[in-house]
Amino acid sequence: MGRRMEAPVMEHTAERRLAVTIVTSALPRAGGADMVHVRRWRELSRHASVVVVMPVPWTPPALARRSPRWAAYADVPAKTEIDGLTVHHPRYVQLPLAAFAPWAGASMALGARGVVRALRRAGA
Repeated sequence: MGRRMEAPVMEHTAERRLAVTIVTSALPRAGGADMVHVRRWRELSRHASVVVVMPVPWTPPALARRSPRWAAYADVPAKTEIDGLTVHHPRYVQLPLAAFAPWAGASMALGARGVVRALRRAGA
């Protein structure tokens, strides 16, 4: 039988800490079933610098006054914290039309691009 190989132990120093940016389209509400993802990210943050980017639709004021759903988007601040993790909320264009649905992902990526680039430049 072959020898069992041990995994190398990596020592993390402040100047060489791994930076992880998680881009997601949804975060669970506190106590929700999907909090398992947040718990995993928090555990990862013990070994790496973890930042979450969750883009939200830009909401014109007129639409926010007419729809509770769009009003909720308008109320999301640019930066929040969930369970100890920093969450950035860049805005992207989302038209409330079914014909726009196939483009939503591309629009979300474009909206998040500036924040992700800034995080990379900052080493986060």
